[in-house]
Amino acid sequence: MAMPARSDLGVNFRLSPDVRPRRYAVRLDLDLDTWRYTGTVEIALELRAPTNAITLHALDLTIVAARLAPRGPTATRITVHPDAEAVTLAFGESIAAGSATLVIEFQGTILDKLRGLYRSVKDGERYVATQFEAADARRAFPCFDEPEFKACFALILVVPAELTAIANGAILDERVLGAGRKEVRFSETPPISSYLVAFAVGPFEATPPTTTADGVPVRVWLPRGLADKGTYARDAHARAVEYLARYTDIPYPYGKIDAIGLAVWEGYDRDKQSRVVWEQRMEAGMDLAMQVAKEKNFPWPGASNVIFPLVTIAALQFSARSYENIIQGTDVVRYRITGSDSQLRERADRR
Repeated sequence: MAMPARSDLGVNFRLSPDVRPRRYAVRLDLDLDTWRYTGTVEIALELRAPTNAITLHALDLTIVAARLAPRGPTATRITVHPDAEAVTLAFGESIAAGSATLVIEFQGTILDKLRGLYRSVKDGERYVATQFEAADARRAFPCFDEPEFKACFALILVVPAELTAIANGAILDERVLGAGRKEVRFSETPPISSYLVAFAVGPFEATPPTTTADGVPVRVWLPRGLADKGTYARDAHARAVEYLARYTDIPYPYGKIDAIGLAVWEGYDRDKQSRVVWEQRMEAGMDLAMQVAKEKNFPWPGASNVIFPLVTIAALQFSARSYENIIQGTDVVRYRITGSDSQLRERADRR
């Protein structure tokens, strides 16, 4: 293990365009009892020029080791740049231009500050979720955490066997590991920015699934005992997706929709590519239908591609028209999340 050094690249640091990620294979072993985890990330890289060092983002993580696979050199020096929220991995020899695979072993904490990979507790039961927007994927695993560095993400989670794991992709395989643990492997994403990666783990319960007119399955996941309160939100997601597919003449580009309600949450976790997280606020007022319409707008080309660094007037107009038409064109209208699911439907029908 190389001993880390500290240096300063400054808060305005940007990653080099000469080293670009193409694919991530991320494996995280989550311990909800201690709020700790270990992980490995394999990053398929394209190097546009020879180099003997690679800089990428990492924050609140301990880098255990880094090497080039399959038999490449090991990092001999790891330099931490606190202000830049980055690390530089220096190798003892030059890395040729072309393809390379960087393997990093690391450790982290499941945070209590609603950033990166964070913790949630309801009724004494523990949950884990992510909030990577705008630049907090770096708190969960080392990555090239700028929106222009799009790549495919293949995720594996090791979790307690009795818990549910949800992520961008569908579950491909679950394998029992023993000692009360299981390994959950998810389908690979299309090329996306790192802030769009999302997953959650906990004793979730789901609504019965519904499907859109195009056959996309839609579910809402809520903490244990609350699934019956999610069917209205589930149907709002389905209607929003159906409308936007017609409006844009582009089918929904991902295989499923999993909306997740959490006891604590921060920020608008939009365009998480098949997984939307919204706050469980059974007492406070919230315009859920408008929120659903807004969040489901972003996966479509022409909207999601202009979030950073500039949101264009055209995209804003597109969004405004979409929300207005979805709300006015269906019985998904403004209401507050209070009472039972049937009461919500009755209020909507009366309006």
